[in-house]
Amino acid sequence: MKHETTPKTNRKLESSLLVIMLLVGILGIVFFLNANQAPSKEMTFQYDQAPGYQAFISIDNAAEVGLPTQISLRDLDPSESYLLVLGKEKTIQVDQAEIQYIFEQSGRHSVQLMEKKVSGYEVIDQFEIEVKTERSVAAF
Repeated sequence: MKHETTPKTNRKLESSLLVIMLLVGILGIVFFLNANQAPSKEMTFQYDQAPGYQAFISIDNAAEVGLPTQISLRDLDPSESYLLVLGKEKTIQVDQAEIQYIFEQSGRHSVQLMEKKVSGYEVIDQFEIEVKTERSVAAF
């Protein structure tokens, strides 16, 4: 009975292919683990700002129907009066820098911060937020 052996060049090629497959597998696992991480609750808003424009509002977690949304107001003058307008649903007289609000409806909501002036209230910061029923959130 004859015993067949694989030539050395084929063994080297086979070993090289196994090493490459191992590396591809490891890279695939790393990619899969990074892609399935829980989404960040941080939201970043980009403003098309005129020179000297300052952003006063930040939202620290995802806006989802029925869950509290943390709204932070920064750099407000304590001697002035402010209103926070959240879509058509709610107007809040600002008396603190941290506000929690629960959106009752999904969809796009306008968020505005208004400062009281002699002639009435003037918008000093605004953007729109998409309130979802699941964990994905977009800001415009």
